[in-house]
Amino acid sequence: MLFLAVVTVLSASTPAHAEEHEALNILTVGGAFSTHFLKDRGSQTEAEAPERENLGGVIISYERILYPEEWAIVFAKPFLFGSGRFDSPFELFGKRIFVLGEGLETFFAAGITFNVRLFDAEREEIEGKSNEASLGVAAATGLVYYLDETFLLELEITYDYIPDSDIVTHELTESLQIGYAF
Repeated sequence: MLFLAVVTVLSASTPAHAEEHEALNILTVGGAFSTHFLKDRGSQTEAEAPERENLGGVIISYERILYPEEWAIVFAKPFLFGSGRFDSPFELFGKRIFVLGEGLETFFAAGITFNVRLFDAEREEIEGKSNEASLGVAAATGLVYYLDETFLLELEITYDYIPDSDIVTHELTESLQIGYAF
C-alpha cells in the first residue's frame, strides 16, 4: 500500500508536458514573389533598362529557436527568376516572436542580405555586366499558423535596402511557406 502511495505522489508531481519535446528547429519551403525597384542607370545599348522588375521563385529556410516563443535566428535562401535575370540571395535574420493565441504567432525580424545577380546575354548588354554582387539590410514581418505540433504555414513580407548595388536599391518580397518543426 505504501508503494502505491509513493508511485501516485511521484506521478502527480511530474508535469504532463515534461515528456513532450518542444520543437527548436523549423525547415520551411515555399513560393515567393518579389518586386525590385531599379535605379535609373541608363543602358549600354539602345534597349531601355526597366524601372521595376518582378521576380518569382522558391525560398528555403532554416530557423533555430533560441528562446521558445521569444527569439529565433533564421537562415533563408531564396532562388528568384525574372526576365533575363536570376537572383540568388542569402539572408540572415534575428527574429522576435510574439504569440497571439493557440497556434498563431506574429514576428518581426531584422538582418542582412547578400545577393548575387546573374544576367543572360541580352540583359548583359543592357546592364553592361554579366553579374553583380551586393550587400544590404533587411526587415521582415509576418504570421505563422501551426497546423499541428509539427507542420505550419508562414506568410511573410520582407523589405531589403541595397545601398551598394548599381541596379536595385529597394526590394519587396512576399512569400507563403509550409514548414516542418522538429
